[in-house]
Amino acid sequence: MRKKNWLGLLLTLMAIGNPLQAEVEQIVVTWNALKCLDICVPSIQRNFGAIREVNNLQINAASGAAVMGWDPNYPFSYEPFRYAAAAVGISITSMRLRVRGTISHDYDNIYLVSNGDDARFLLIGPILAQPGRYIPTTSIDSHPLSPEVRDKLLSAEKNRLTVVISGPLFLPKHYPRTLIAEQIKVNIAENQMDLRYQR
Repeated sequence: MRKKNWLGLLLTLMAIGNPLQAEVEQIVVTWNALKCLDICVPSIQRNFGAIREVNNLQINAASGAAVMGWDPNYPFSYEPFRYAAAAVGISITSMRLRVRGTISHDYDNIYLVSNGDDARFLLIGPILAQPGRYIPTTSIDSHPLSPEVRDKLLSAEKNRLTVVISGPLFLPKHYPRTLIAEQIKVNIAENQMDLRYQR
C-alpha cells in the first residue's frame, strides 16, 4: 500500500514538473467562403473532425475559416487537411500555425523543433516589399530571415529557451513544414519578449 502511494506521488510530481506542451498549439485553415455556403459546413465539420489528431474544432462559415488544436503525440502534416477539404470540394487558401518548440540550425537554415513530437519546421521570413522591384512570392529565396531575427533565434537556441512562432505555412503542397515566422515570442524567465517583423 505504501509503495503504491509513493509511486503515485512520483508520477504526479513528474507530470507537474514536465508538462507535455502541445507543439502545434493552434491551426487556422481558410478557404473561399463564397464557394462553401452553409450547406457544406457540416461536411467540413465532419471531414476536419475526422482527422484523429484534430481537437477543439471551431468553424466560422461566414469568414471561411476553421480554428483547431493538434494532438502533441503526432507529427504535424498538411496532407490530411488537403484531402479533407478536397472531399468537400473546396481548396485551402491558407493555413496558419502557432508552434511551440526550441531552435536548432545548420549552416544555411534555422529550424523550430516542436515540443512533444520533435517535428521540424524550416523558418523563413515574410516578404519585404520594395518599391519598383518584382519579388517572386513562390520562391523560398524571397523569404530570408532578417539578421536581427536570426540573432534572436540563435540566442534562444544557445540559451535553450522555448520559442512560440506564429505564421502561415509556405506552399504546404510543395515544401515540407516550412513556416513563415511572422510573430515570435521567446520565453525569458517569467516575462516574454515579443518580436514582430516590421512590414
